[in-house]
Amino acid sequence: MRSVVAAVLVLLAGAAQAQPGLTPSLDPTPTVPASAPSLGSDSPVVRRSPERVPPPAPRPGEVSANTALTISLGGTLASWAVLAAGIGAESSPIALTGALGTLLLPSAGSWYAGEAGGIGLTMRAVGAIGVLYAASNATECDDYEASCNNNSGGAGAVALAGVALYLTGTIVDLAAAPSAARRHNRELRALSVAPTVHPGGGGVMVLGRF
Repeated sequence: MRSVVAAVLVLLAGAAQAQPGLTPSLDPTPTVPASAPSLGSDSPVVRRSPERVPPPAPRPGEVSANTALTISLGGTLASWAVLAAGIGAESSPIALTGALGTLLLPSAGSWYAGEAGGIGLTMRAVGAIGVLYAASNATECDDYEASCNNNSGGAGAVALAGVALYLTGTIVDLAAAPSAARRHNRELRALSVAPTVHPGGGGVMVLGRF
């Protein structure tokens, strides 16, 4: 009987060795999961820079604020240079051309943006009238010096006020040129044209935001 029990035990031991996956592991060492790298380690941290959104493409008909300022400023400086050259050369046609340029060309940037630029141009026109009045009074004083000494002070004040108003109107139009271009672009973006289809045919619909 003992021999039969011993034989059965030997057979069971052999079957357990043939299938090791059925026997539980007796390894007492616990399994430690891999730890994530700490922020204080020496390994470099790769950071992505935020993606830059490209500016919207300009629409047909948009104008440039820098171009508007360049037109006004360049035309103004060139006109004053021509005026100075005409006075230095004692050439009335050249001086008159430069003076006309100083009157009109500061508004050229606003004209480029589709606006009239009336405020600065009006100020320069009024200032020019004051200077011309003072100049005509000075000419009369040369002819009738004895009778106009009392009016010389008033004419000088009018001349100074006219020059100040003329220069202020020039600065106003130079500053207004970029703003006029940006305003033109905003109004252009506020309008959109969309084709429409209806049973009788087709057409175009203009949409605006006000």
